[in-house]
Amino acid sequence: MELIDQLCPQCEAADPLSLFEGVRSEEGDDYQAVKARTKTVKTLSELRNSQQCPFCRLMLYAINTTLEGGLIRPEPETKLDPDRTFCVLRPCRADLRDCYSFDDPEVRSAVATVLEVRLEAAEDDDKDYALEVSAWMPWTSIKLCGSSAVPSRPLLNARDPEELDGSAQDITSWLEECETHHAVCSLFASAHVPDVPFYLIDVKSSKLVQANFEDPSLVFAALSYVWGHSAQAHADVYAAQFQSIAETSMLPKELPRTIQDAMQICHGLGMQYLWVDLYCIEQANFMIRADQIQAMDVVYGRARVVLIAARGEHVDVGISRYGTPSTFRYPPKTEVVLGRKLATTPPSSTLTIDDSPWAMRAWTLQEGLLARRCIIFDGRDTWFFCRSFQKRQTDHWPNDISISRPGHIRTSRSVPFMGCLPEAGKWLTALKWSFIEYDKLLRTYSARSMSRDSDTVNAVTGCLSLMARSQSVPFQNGLPMRDFVFALLWDRWWYDKRRTGFPSWSWAGWHAFQHGHIWRPINDNEATRMHDAWSSVGERDLASSHSAWVTAGSSEVKLHGDWFRVDDTEEGGEAWLARWPLIELEKVRRSSIGQSLLRIVSSMVRFKVVLRPGPNTISFGYTAHTATTRGTKPIPTDFGSESSHVEEIQENIMYSTPYDRIELQGQDGHNLELQHPGNVSSFKLNLPVKIFGSSLRRLLEEGVHLVRILDLEKVIAEHDGSKRVRHYVSCLIIRKNEHYWERFGSALLPIDLWEASEPQAYDVSIA
Repeated sequence: MELIDQLCPQCEAADPLSLFEGVRSEEGDDYQAVKARTKTVKTLSELRNSQQCPFCRLMLYAINTTLEGGLIRPEPETKLDPDRTFCVLRPCRADLRDCYSFDDPEVRSAVATVLEVRLEAAEDDDKDYALEVSAWMPWTSIKLCGSSAVPSRPLLNARDPEELDGSAQDITSWLEECETHHAVCSLFASAHVPDVPFYLIDVKSSKLVQANFEDPSLVFAALSYVWGHSAQAHADVYAAQFQSIAETSMLPKELPRTIQDAMQICHGLGMQYLWVDLYCIEQANFMIRADQIQAMDVVYGRARVVLIAARGEHVDVGISRYGTPSTFRYPPKTEVVLGRKLATTPPSSTLTIDDSPWAMRAWTLQEGLLARRCIIFDGRDTWFFCRSFQKRQTDHWPNDISISRPGHIRTSRSVPFMGCLPEAGKWLTALKWSFIEYDKLLRTYSARSMSRDSDTVNAVTGCLSLMARSQSVPFQNGLPMRDFVFALLWDRWWYDKRRTGFPSWSWAGWHAFQHGHIWRPINDNEATRMHDAWSSVGERDLASSHSAWVTAGSSEVKLHGDWFRVDDTEEGGEAWLARWPLIELEKVRRSSIGQSLLRIVSSMVRFKVVLRPGPNTISFGYTAHTATTRGTKPIPTDFGSESSHVEEIQENIMYSTPYDRIELQGQDGHNLELQHPGNVSSFKLNLPVKIFGSSLRRLLEEGVHLVRILDLEKVIAEHDGSKRVRHYVSCLIIRKNEHYWERFGSALLPIDLWEASEPQAYDVSIA
């Protein structure tokens, strides 16, 4: 059947070419404004039967890419009724779909329009079905090719796929452009080079050579990739043959495909040297290996560019190089519509990179964060990121628009794990300690996965080493020794599974999803800005010097001080103030059981934990939700604290924590209901969302012990301008093991409840 350049009646009525020139969605548009610009074309059933229309073919290709290769959807494609599902076009500015964000209004006006191809149900259709259809967000859109661009909107149109010839010309020009115009990208993340041996692969001779990283003329690339199941086997074979890299300069005859491809890319870029951890780190000598891991900030921060194999799930997958269309999983499709060439576009970086295997792994986070420049091969496109701007290969960048100089483009909208972006990586060049930046790093890092528990701290050591050297803040087991009290109050929902080799008081000692901190000291400049909105409380001045230290030079540090402002992880209009009660923290030391031991001298109380019968729900404000979490078992609704019920709880079963059914019972017999950790209310006991039966039984049998760590005041502004103050105590939950105490959670209690519970002075050692 011959395909002809003729629009079907529905596409002719929608007039898609006019949408590229007309009004489009901009920042801040409300739903009604966006809806008014949306054009309904036809049903999905009609689209599938309209292969004579070139624009219908483009829309169908875009939709099929969404249905077959898009984001995770709540329901399979078979749930969609093609006769009830409509294909609509939504014009918007191209940079709104991606990480570009231009400061210059003239540049923004020159940005092309992209047509998002969406699926929607009819307005009068069933609401449940409409919600199901709306879950299928656009994965691929439609653009004009650069040769057919609207003259007034030449920037970020589609690049004709025929121009993508597979050469390294684009990458070379990006690197040269950055090196010419971006002074900030030439700065090394770390000026310090430790006294450890560094090795590089000579891609010309396929040999390992020792390198002097203090030589400013040394130019090399570094590879960031996912090891997967096969890399360790390669490392073991290599380590078995050679006890150290110094014994040989030879690489194995059979290299993993990803490393082979990276060497070819380097050769195409005219770069002689490549750093790959698999062969450039000593795998057999653990002492040298540990020193080299500590220096990852030097390796990735000094590389001219970091090559990122984003799509490979293991080292033998290889790299889809240079964005050649034939290597794309979903290559761009082009059609000529009324004499103008259109193309589908690959998904934005926020979809493809964030959803890649590379972005899921723990080790790769610091490799992206520490880089000055990155080339990302994601199987659909090739991306360039630096500290000043970014480009992708399938976008058309006209030569007469200069946007590569600093100040013309921001990159705050996307790829939060990429430290080469200015907003995401301020801490790279910061000389002043910021607990909030450390908190952001930990939240991002701890959400990622790793294969070996022993790598929990190693995989982020490059970032911590950089902070330690540039900001003079030492770390112990992943916690900073400055603001140590706040770091001790890390807090997240899933952490009822211990990780061996690390103490329980460190986040590294638990398998958890996305650790964060309950309280974060606010930086001086932020406290000053917030002080404009909140006048001082009574006659107290907010202290700007608020850092707690645990130093190796002193056996004990007494913590106390003035009130200062803190920021909790919840949003709200209240101001929070904090101070340390008079407590003592002994320096972290090694214990006889082989773990770092932390001694705290403070006050402690014990509460009985009561389970009452009732539904398994979690209360958020005025709404209660079913509390059963995937992969867990609910506690029977008729269970209470009776010993017969407790004995029926199975120790090795993971249960959903029944927050609304758990109460604390004080010394006076008064019961206090719990709140889900997502709420900062008048009290809070942060237990894991998923809890093993063995842990739940211990709670019900032994109760909980709380150790006082922070005193807090919540300052609430009333409508009449007055302020109301509430007093709290922030505590650690601890439980007794054979020889030492173990951290198990955190708690926030009203101070009157704390005092009524008859706290006692206590000297506790936590392993």
